[in-house]
Amino acid sequence: MFSYWAKAEDGLEVSRFLNDDILETMNKFPNHFIGLATVPMQSPSLAIHELERCMNNGFKGVQIGSNMNNKNLNEKEFDEFFEEVKKKKDKRDKENLKLELVQIACLCQRIYEDLI
Repeated sequence: MFSYWAKAEDGLEVSRFLNDDILETMNKFPNHFIGLATVPMQSPSLAIHELERCMNNGFKGVQIGSNMNNKNLNEKEFDEFFEEVKKKKDKRDKENLKLELVQIACLCQRIYEDLI
């Protein structure tokens, strides 16, 4: 779903494709859909760039997996991304809006690995 296995630039391309489709749906049905972006977490700097693009287009949050290529969310390499999310959340809170970070567990990968 998140394509974390892909090269970072390819992951960004997939994220942009998905986010552009979500944006189209949001614009077509603004009273029925809000956007949660997907970002290429295999490159936190690219993830930040895509998050900024999406937030500037009206997305309300981001969804990420529970690990990236067998790296957990608490790895130091993801700190920059979470710091940026916190800054955006703090800014949105000041404007009385909420930015929620939605974590989606990649259980299928874990189950598959357990079965092998």
